[in-house]
Amino acid sequence: MNELQLHIENINVAEQVRAEAMGEGAGMLTTDLKHWNIYEVYTVADFIRWEARTLYYELYTSRFGFKPHYGFLLKKTTEELNEMIAALPARW
Repeated sequence: MNELQLHIENINVAEQVRAEAMGEGAGMLTTDLKHWNIYEVYTVADFIRWEARTLYYELYTSRFGFKPHYGFLLKKTTEELNEMIAALPARW
């Protein structure tokens, strides 16, 4: 298991523990590297950037009712994405 797979597996274990404590089902992320390569995720840093991009995309969509331009998000660094997440308005 490489570093990326181990990172994802650790996330899955934490999610499973959280879900069991709450009496909920747990959503698991795949550790299949071929899957992540489709999203240009090859390292833990790439994965963290993917998470930030996905979070921003979902929060933006829920706040404004339409999706942001994904190509715009692909050009952003993890730090820029985290700043954008922090700048989103609270729910209406």
